[in-house]
Amino acid sequence: MRRPVILVLILGLVSGALVVGCEEEGGDGDADSDIDVDSDGDGDVDGDADVDGDADGDVDGDSDSDTDSDADDGDAGADTDVDVDGDVDADSDVDTDGDVDADSDVDSDGDLGGDGDVESGDGGPDDGGSDGGPDVSCPGHPEMVLLASAGVCIDRYEASHGTGGAAASVAGAEPWVDVDWPGASAACTAAGKRLCEADEWLEACQGPSGREFPYGDSFVRGRCHDASFGSEAAFATGSFLECEGGYGGLFDVAGNVWEWTAACPGGRCELRGGSFRNGERDMRCTAADDSGRSYTAHNVGFRCCFTP
Repeated sequence: MRRPVILVLILGLVSGALVVGCEEEGGDGDADSDIDVDSDGDGDVDGDADVDGDADGDVDGDSDSDTDSDADDGDAGADTDVDVDGDVDADSDVDTDGDVDADSDVDSDGDLGGDGDVESGDGGPDDGGSDGGPDVSCPGHPEMVLLASAGVCIDRYEASHGTGGAAASVAGAEPWVDVDWPGASAACTAAGKRLCEADEWLEACQGPSGREFPYGDSFVRGRCHDASFGSEAAFATGSFLECEGGYGGLFDVAGNVWEWTAACPGGRCELRGGSFRNGERDMRCTAADDSGRSYTAHNVGFRCCFTP
């Protein structure tokens, strides 16, 4: 009867030794020495050595190595892209040519065609200068153009105030307006010149080819300072570079201000050229008006002629 008792005691001792051995290894019930249950040493149950379950070593759960949870771009934002071109549209280009079309060119030729030239006349019958009379300065008077066929010189620009009451012919000056016929005649005389005869003025406007307008045979709205601008005063002399003709270097023969001429039949003196208040009819070279010698207006001026 003693043998069964001894056998029970031996089995109990062996079982106790096995339990003690397991606890000394780790105390967590698994086969390693850490205190977790998955054998990876991180305290969780997934076996990946980090604490979030995705095996990437961070704490955001997105499988990449940044901290933004977007899993795609490696940056610190959550926007899925990196815009590195210096603009604000994420389109990978930078338009740096100074225009608004992203076409890598700058149209800087002064016209609207982008063709590298300036559309200032093609030499045809409607363009000034190139197919009109030549730009030949008057001998001793570079401010005047020589009309060779008439043997006379005419001021390049409408008269402005010079020194000593004399008329001047310069670009960028305020035209001499509100002047009556005697005042205009005296100003030309003070400059060593005279008012132009009507036929001299007409020759200057039409040029050798007999144009309808200083710049050609067809009216071009706004090419000279006409009524299309709705202006209340004249512009500075030479402001309209394409309002040239019928000789090269001769400006504002049409528009800006009416110009007194020397012709005064019956006591009424002739005006030519039209003004900023007039349209096509009065821009024609052959158009004329007349008024009394004492008439003045802020759209009436003059220019001078000279016989070399």
